[in-house]
Amino acid sequence: MEGLLGLQDSPDFVVTYGRLNIEDRLLMKTLLIDHGKKLKAVRLSEGMTQIEFSHVLGIGLGTIKNYGAGIRGVGLVILDRVTNHPKFSKYTLWLMTNSTAPEYG
Repeated sequence: MEGLLGLQDSPDFVVTYGRLNIEDRLLMKTLLIDHGKKLKAVRLSEGMTQIEFSHVLGIGLGTIKNYGAGIRGVGLVILDRVTNHPKFSKYTLWLMTNSTAPEYG
């Protein structure tokens, strides 16, 4: 069943999320894919190509494409890289909570 979810017991996943039951894994996968769509929205809002976005963040182009297409979920390391980058920090609240604060841009 884990193979169908795309959430193998990789060391990165276990360290980041611990061992989860099947319902929690489904929820986590949904959240990670939603973050991929959000990263695509951030990139488009900034008028950047996938290549430019990958270079600015130091992330492989294939990885960026996989996030945007929902093929791969976004991990905490990548979210941390995006939210701590000066160009993208204004999106932190939205990326992490799905809320916005117009007074901050």
